[in-house]
Amino acid sequence: YLFNAKEFDEETGLYYYGARYYDPRLSLWLSIDPKEEKYSNVSTYCYVISNPLKYTDPTGMEIDMTKVRLADEQLKLSTTQSVIKDLASQTGLQLSLDKDNKLQYAKNDEGKPIVNKITNKKGKEIDAGSKTARNFLIKMIDNKTEIEVSYHAKRTVTSGTQIGLSFEQISNMVKGAVGVDGNTLVFGMTFLHELHHTTIGGDYHDSTELFGTGPVVDNMNIIRNELNKQGFNYGERLNYKAIHTKEGNIIPFNESALTSLKYNSSMGKKAHYIKIK
Repeated sequence: YLFNAKEFDEETGLYYYGARYYDPRLSLWLSIDPKEEKYSNVSTYCYVISNPLKYTDPTGMEIDMTKVRLADEQLKLSTTQSVIKDLASQTGLQLSLDKDNKLQYAKNDEGKPIVNKITNKKGKEIDAGSKTARNFLIKMIDNKTEIEVSYHAKRTVTSGTQIGLSFEQISNMVKGAVGVDGNTLVFGMTFLHELHHTTIGGDYHDSTELFGTGPVVDNMNIIRNELNKQGFNYGERLNYKAIHTKEGNIIPFNESALTSLKYNSSMGKKAHYIKIK
């Protein structure tokens, strides 16, 4: 194990990266990246999209966002644990990270997901969390295509198979909740929303209209409705865009708030909304 901590093949004089061989004498790969279809904008013979200072590739098959995932530690944030904690509550799954920092869910002896139980108002034991959210997350985790989650400073963004979560933006939305549980747009719900934008999550787009929800918000409202039935107050998001008002940028979560926005009037006492900066 020499250059880049990769195995040196004495017989061929090549370095083995797990998916292809590297010739140190010529500084060339002997084959293209086996996942070249995921990165069509870069050369199929390059290494970690020509940015070895930022990325590593321990398996030779994926771009490992190790240094980006260290953002929590470097910036003293808790994005990763917040996402796991929220998703566990919203899906009922027992979630954790494996040794490679991949999200995983606990399974029973039969290989089926372990779902936490709660007791409803009628005294009946039921599965905790949203069934829709649970099935969707399991599907995403089981998919062979890796979703790369990283930290993004100003705002949460998603492109292709990459999600950048903004700790500051999400925290501010939680603090700006009025009449509705801030968890309706907390880390877990935001993560599930963004998963819908990825290529394996449906590649859905948000509404571009001033007033409108769009397919992602509609899917997330199904999850909210299932959680509301378990006693949560997630409300129902009635608009994708945050509408600028004299009170701030408002996302309505009930008809009272939506009506106030449409008629450019102040938020009433019955309005449920999230105010963001």
